[in-house]
Amino acid sequence: MYQPNYFTLTFLIRTARLSRSGEAPIFARITVAGQRTEFNINRSVDPENWNSAKGCAKGRSKKDLELNKYLESIRVLSLIHISEP
Repeated sequence: MYQPNYFTLTFLIRTARLSRSGEAPIFARITVAGQRTEFNINRSVDPENWNSAKGCAKGRSKKDLELNKYLESIRVLSLIHISEP
């Protein structure tokens, strides 16, 4: 079913681009009507602490909790900006 205003926002990591500290950069992927674009959100995470199914960090450390809060704020802001007339 085609919906022109339908969009998805997912977060993924690029393990091929590990930093010296062993962390992978996080990218946001936005898909609208079959067209997708990706951009770096300038955050990184240890690949072992990343849950790819949920698109968030699975650790309970302060850094992981702050990262998850940041990712959730991006999700909320994208919904607000898309739903505005």
